[in-house]
Amino acid sequence: MSLAASNAAWAAELSSTAKLVLLCLADHADSLGKCWPSIARMSKRCGLHRTSVMRSIDVLQQAGYIEVHHEEGQHNRYLVRQHSDADTSRVQLPVAESDPSHTATSTNPKPVAVGDTASCAERLHQSSSATAPVSQGDPNLLGTSQEPTMNPNAKRSPVKGALSKTPTFHQEVINAYHEICTELPEIKTWTDSRRRALDALIRERKAAGKPADTTNYWRDVFEQVASSDFLCGRSGTWRAGLAWLLKPENFAKTIEGNYIGRPKTNGYHPNGD
Repeated sequence: MSLAASNAAWAAELSSTAKLVLLCLADHADSLGKCWPSIARMSKRCGLHRTSVMRSIDVLQQAGYIEVHHEEGQHNRYLVRQHSDADTSRVQLPVAESDPSHTATSTNPKPVAVGDTASCAERLHQSSSATAPVSQGDPNLLGTSQEPTMNPNAKRSPVKGALSKTPTFHQEVINAYHEICTELPEIKTWTDSRRRALDALIRERKAAGKPADTTNYWRDVFEQVASSDFLCGRSGTWRAGLAWLLKPENFAKTIEGNYIGRPKTNGYHPNGD
């Protein structure tokens, strides 16, 4: 998500529908404001009909809030304006936690001017000469307090969706799967067989001239999976998964569009786990 694009979207003078679509684009945008969500995905996230989403995109483009780049055979690419055309004066900047003039527990609400060494020295002298114990969060310590002791053996909680000992690009593919295929099972283990299957597919698709070693390629594949009622279980009880998709025959049928508009299964599901 681009914070600058999100702030500009909140400040934009737009209708509620157009602003909701602009916020959705800002939520997908990278640091440069670039993103490429499908119409189906924006429709689902915003709770709007696809016609309303497309109409809002036209409004945003005409107003200069976004640029739309059409590429044949792929989703539209969007560039979200992050500063121009946005009234950023209404965006309140966060106050630094270390600023003692804004600390709730401070006994002296008078702000200290930047570069006022006399005031800083006076506070430093007061804190060093005090006989009463002072809590570590007292802003008057001005860096004289000791940092709390950290346990080097403490284990950090893993980021949701992140798997240990997973190749970097594989993790990017898994993250894209989790982000787009929200109705499919979450990947919790990345076994050797799944790793080998993904590597084999990457090699096979690259040999066919496809950029399978890029995240954008897999995002397009997952967008196609997310648009299928059959694969997402919206037309039956069975749902596909990433392990199922990585099987060569299943992958070939998926990218060929065999599962788009497929009727209800009545409990039947294709080969795979």
